[in-house]
Amino acid sequence: MSWADLQMLNLADNKIGSEGAAALSRNTTWNNLRTLNLYNCSRNDEGAVELSKNATWTTLQTLDLYNNSISEKGL
Repeated sequence: MSWADLQMLNLADNKIGSEGAAALSRNTTWNNLRTLNLYNCSRNDEGAVELSKNATWTTLQTLDLYNNSISEKGL
């Protein structure tokens, strides 16, 4: 299996923050990513906006941002 085949990534309960979200959003390898779990990752509005910039994740169906500090601004 290669990274290009990745369909689910669970990074829940990690301290990823805005910089980590920006790094994730620059990923262009995960063309088949369907589920990204970022539950309880200390994410904020800036991190949510960064994640939305990824144009590669066209098959993404589930993005779990539960229990992060995201307001209406980050939605």
